[in-house]
Amino acid sequence: DKLSESKLNFMLRYPEMLMIIRQHMANHGYDGFLLCSDDRKLKSYMQSAAGDVCVTYDAKLSKLEGMPPHMDTTLDGYTKAEDVLIEVLCMASCSGFVSTLSNVANAVLFFA
Repeated sequence: DKLSESKLNFMLRYPEMLMIIRQHMANHGYDGFLLCSDDRKLKSYMQSAAGDVCVTYDAKLSKLEGMPPHMDTTLDGYTKAEDVLIEVLCMASCSGFVSTLSNVANAVLFFA
């Protein structure tokens, strides 16, 4: 999914992503960040490594490794739609934005 959107999404490792986020936060005086991701391992890493400054929405993720929720037919469609809507609304209310290349993130940047 993310690879089909852009190979650039896989150029950074998790610690490098966190370093960029922390740098952005320091540059703009932010005291926390919202992490939206369908990557269970990334969410777990960021919550552990960043601690309380990392906020997430508990979206329903696929139990299948590497399977994005919107492509997992075992997950309820209403729940998937509700999760992405809530995350989009949360992202749109943020003061700053750091993201990988993503159709959802692009929509937030375009319309927010």
